[in-house]
Amino acid sequence: MILGYDYAARVVILEDPPEGMISPHLYLLCVDHADRLTLPYGWTLDDKRFQPALFTDEFSALGPSLRDELSDGGEQIFFGTSA
Repeated sequence: MILGYDYAARVVILEDPPEGMISPHLYLLCVDHADRLTLPYGWTLDDKRFQPALFTDEFSALGPSLRDELSDGGEQIFFGTSA
């Protein structure tokens, strides 16, 4: 991970490491230390690291005709309780 500071905006920036040379004004961190980073008082974090989506809607990427073909048209099954 790359750690950088925007002093004027009071922002700490975390990014994935780029290919090639790194500016001497940036700092390399391992993932563990990047995850445990504490910010200076009054500063904000701009986390630009790649984070895969936790949930994906596989049907949203399909075209409407293929989506209709794959869905069974049946009733939705509900698990759990309702409020």
